[in-house]
Amino acid sequence: MKQCRGDLQLLGECRPSTRKLILKHCDDKLIQAISDAVYTTLARKIPLSPQQVNRLKKDQTILRQIAAKNRTPKQKRRALATQKGGNIIGFLFNALKSLF
Repeated sequence: MKQCRGDLQLLGECRPSTRKLILKHCDDKLIQAISDAVYTTLARKIPLSPQQVNRLKKDQTILRQIAAKNRTPKQKRRALATQKGGNIIGFLFNALKSLF
């Protein structure tokens, strides 16, 4: 995850349309880093405020799809690029800025 630190920070700061393009054309290494970040968040290894936890609860199904170990990077990329409703990936990376 630390090797992709710059890319992950960019994903947290850019617009949703730019983020979608980046996720559509990125390499598998970045997809794996995103998956690891989502997994550590879902495992509650990162302290989050109650408001952040409530915000993530609404999108737990998409986060579980991204964090699943048995899914291929192609499936994870599709889940990331086609997620609807809100901006969960941007919110997640803004919440995780302290790690990077």
